[in-house]
Amino acid sequence: GGGSPGFGGGQANVYVAHLPKLFSRADLERLFSHHGTITEAKILFDQATGESRGVGFVRFESRDQAQQAITALHSVRLGESDAALTVKFSDSREEKQRKRGPTYGMGGVGSGGFSRGYRYNPIAMPYMEPHQPHNPYM
Repeated sequence: GGGSPGFGGGQANVYVAHLPKLFSRADLERLFSHHGTITEAKILFDQATGESRGVGFVRFESRDQAQQAITALHSVRLGESDAALTVKFSDSREEKQRKRGPTYGMGGVGSGGFSRGYRYNPIAMPYMEPHQPHNPYM
């Protein structure tokens, strides 16, 4: 090994969507470990219900390993799941901030045809839910 730590920050971070509800972090690691060395894996849970949101992140040691996993697992169906997996590189925070710049016109392409196939494009859909205002009394 001996590579410099922290090299390419979010470059090897993989975003996974449409996971089965009962999929655990261990399952996620098992699924992805064939393709490389995992340094971190997590699944997002709904805080209100405690249910899995079917969304996870897997971080590999190298971008090559992450790319292998994406190639192998994107659009695979797990078990009786009706939706195929979405597996892609997760945007690093730096990229998100850069995108947040003055690119207002982006993504509004032909906003007249908003409903035409728009929601079927997983890339165009922001996965993060609107931020809940923090409730100090919870």
